[in-house]
Amino acid sequence: MTEALFTRAIRDAGIPIDADIIGDGKLHRAYVEGDKAGTRNGWYVLHDGDFPAGAFGCNKRGIAGKWRADGKRQPLTQYDRQRIEVARKARTESQERAYNAAAERAGRMLRQATRDASQEPYIVLKGIQPHGVKANGHGLLVVPIYSAVTGYLQTVQLIDREGNKKMLTGGRMKEGCFPFQDRADFWQTAHRRLGIVEGFATGATLAETLHETAMFAALSAGNLKAVAQALRARYPKAQIIIFGDNDANQIGQRYAMEAARAVDGFIAVPPIPGLDWNDFAMRATA
Repeated sequence: MTEALFTRAIRDAGIPIDADIIGDGKLHRAYVEGDKAGTRNGWYVLHDGDFPAGAFGCNKRGIAGKWRADGKRQPLTQYDRQRIEVARKARTESQERAYNAAAERAGRMLRQATRDASQEPYIVLKGIQPHGVKANGHGLLVVPIYSAVTGYLQTVQLIDREGNKKMLTGGRMKEGCFPFQDRADFWQTAHRRLGIVEGFATGATLAETLHETAMFAALSAGNLKAVAQALRARYPKAQIIIFGDNDANQIGQRYAMEAARAVDGFIAVPPIPGLDWNDFAMRATA
């Protein structure tokens, strides 16, 4: 009963939260209906006892409030805000430790991947070069993902023989990319034209075709914008082109357009629906 009343109070405040409320007195994050899938912009703390009370808010919407079982709501006190800030910092520090641990695991996986990948089934199937990517003893391509902000290794993507892709559990994906040029050149050269794509094979295809364009793979459609913004900050005068996938459900085009608009860039998609640039190139040479 308490949880239901608390949920109703949160929703009445303008936060359509979607979560099973836990009244343990701890800070919890929650998905808010209408936000991007996977985000948790809402938060709450509920003390469920003889005198149930709690606090809630949404970082994205700038809403915060308190609730008591008697139905009265009060604005957050300075003490409440301090407790929330302490919990937020602790959560951030914990997340950074997890990211650092994942980066260390990614480094070990890269060092263990020593097999030449030029004849791996996925590389041959896609008609591309491995661009320095190696395979491990299990036949998996280990694609390093570097921060477009710092240049440091963040995580890896694993691609099996059939092209199934998996990210390293716990690794930081945001702003991570695979550059198709020399790592030193990646950071030290003031590139005049940058190209950003979703997948490794698509990036390899374009890197092998557009030699005057420094190509980067964001490894997911949702990461295109973050990578584009990071590269724009590093190369403010460069021309940026987002090479999006021509998805039948329009997802690739939508994310590519958002990324291009965010950096005053351009967008290019294959002229045939349902294809990415690797598919298009393979069809053109068939």
